[in-house]
Amino acid sequence: MLNKIILIFFLINNIFSIVVSSTKLNPWVFEERIKLYDILINSTKVEIFGDDNLNNCFQGFKIQLEWQKTTGRSMIIDNSNISVNSWWGSMNYYESIIPFISAMNLGIIQPPIELVNIGDDRFCTDYSECDKELMEPWDLYFQFLIKIKDEKYSYSIQQQILKYNWDGHMKSLSIGLKLFNDKLNYLSKNEIKFSTGFVHFVDIISLINFNTNYSQILPIFDSLPPRMLTNSDHPPFFKGFTRTQNFYTVSVLSINELHENQILWNYFLNLLKTKTENEKCRDFINQEIINFTKYPESTLVKLLLKLLLNNC
Repeated sequence: MLNKIILIFFLINNIFSIVVSSTKLNPWVFEERIKLYDILINSTKVEIFGDDNLNNCFQGFKIQLEWQKTTGRSMIIDNSNISVNSWWGSMNYYESIIPFISAMNLGIIQPPIELVNIGDDRFCTDYSECDKELMEPWDLYFQFLIKIKDEKYSYSIQQQILKYNWDGHMKSLSIGLKLFNDKLNYLSKNEIKFSTGFVHFVDIISLINFNTNYSQILPIFDSLPPRMLTNSDHPPFFKGFTRTQNFYTVSVLSINELHENQILWNYFLNLLKTKTENEKCRDFINQEIINFTKYPESTLVKLLLKLLLNNC
């Protein structure tokens, strides 16, 4: 059901998203942040993303933002504003507005858009205000898109695009985790574990160059929890969740638990990184994760350990 709602929203929004009626937008108004995503997606269309641009890496992150709204994670105020106290909304700022600012600085987005500043230094709205370390990988990503704008599809170019894109996202997430730790205080203990576990799930899929395009991300959202977790939830069973949603939620919580043991976590990531240096192994693990996100039957950690310890 959530999948269908997001699909309808996506289609309706895309019909009207090309027209930019204002050169000043507020990234804390939900519909305007969605519009900023649309501008970014439309402005970064290259040959390899296809005629419909659905292979654009940012398509999936736009869908994720809609999921955050429908499940209460954006903490929408007055039916329109993303709360500045929302951990998810703040982290998403670094996955949407930060790359938007980078693309705009490189002249990819025309005409330039003025972003409303809320007076918090953590949320820069102009390139000159932003952390150079934060912007560098995004600059490299968009510079690469400019370079290969008219190139036909090839596996090699696709992998390079994904690598540059993930470098940007992982830098955004690593810096965001440090800056927005205080906003976790607004979440239940179970939701905190899920939220941080979700970030570490992204650590995993970034290593395999998981494509966050439209077709791969949309099906996942039927598996994600349909609401925020509460302190009255008792894993591994969550009231109102489907069997698939239970499996997926428990998987993310198990990833968070694994991360708490830094020795095991680092061993796990290093093993995964070593295995994925082999192209066939990386593609195989990628496909297994795609299958898992659609039909989870065990925890992702158990699945990956089985694959890694058996040479894929």
